[in-house]
Amino acid sequence: MHFLLIGGVLFGVYGATADPEANSPDNRIVMTAGDIERLETLWQKRWQRPPTEAEVAGLINEQVREEVLYREALALGLDRDDTVIRRLLRQKFEFVTQDLAALREPSAEELAGWFEANREQYRTPPRLSFTQVYFDLDRRGAAGEQAARVVLASLRTGDAGPDGLGDGRLLDRTYRGSTAQEVALLFGQDFVNALMRLETGIWSGPIASGYGLHLVRLEGRQAGVTPPLAEIEAKVRADWAHAQRQQANEAIYRQLLARYEVVIEEEADAMPAGLAMGRGRP
Repeated sequence: MHFLLIGGVLFGVYGATADPEANSPDNRIVMTAGDIERLETLWQKRWQRPPTEAEVAGLINEQVREEVLYREALALGLDRDDTVIRRLLRQKFEFVTQDLAALREPSAEELAGWFEANREQYRTPPRLSFTQVYFDLDRRGAAGEQAARVVLASLRTGDAGPDGLGDGRLLDRTYRGSTAQEVALLFGQDFVNALMRLETGIWSGPIASGYGLHLVRLEGRQAGVTPPLAEIEAKVRADWAHAQRQQANEAIYRQLLARYEVVIEEEADAMPAGLAMGRGRP
């Protein structure tokens, strides 16, 4: 009963909105030989065998069914005011413009120029090597900092080595060639900032982290470097292509926008930044 009621409503809306010219060219559905060949090819790729005659007939019937329901949905305006459909159509249109931009390969000079203009984004992150001794303030309380300073004095004079000192925890004693980001994820950004200021080869601290306090001997600090283009050409080429696709989308959008009059029915003070009243560019 529910489906019958829904169907009645749909046919009622269709009767009020549909074009009465039933014999118009829009009511013709033509399955060309090329369409059928495409369906057969897709079938064979999926099932690794040609379709039978019955299966071909089924494919054609399904395609016709899809086309009929698609056209009827458009006639009822079901594509309008649907956020999902609008976004899918937008994405599909942008994919088309991206494909147009991807047809061209950059020249060697063009790729080198783009790399030079964006070389900072290819700089490797700084790397740090250090040894640390950890003190657990949750266990030691206020006495933790004083204990750390006593151990620091012993480390600096060489009376003791780092092994066996401090509090046990699931932290490595030594870190070699870790990126600043990796250290920040483990110990916090303030800890990294402190390491960046330390002199190498000297025990320093105590330095605070999210775990507690640390005595640290910085073994080495390697600044980030930008590899030569020859070593990362594949990545640079991919990034260049991505940038070209974005530029193509923006250029085509600007051209299309000029054909429209954008009216924002709000007071000027409440108008979103970047949108102009009347015809023009946001």
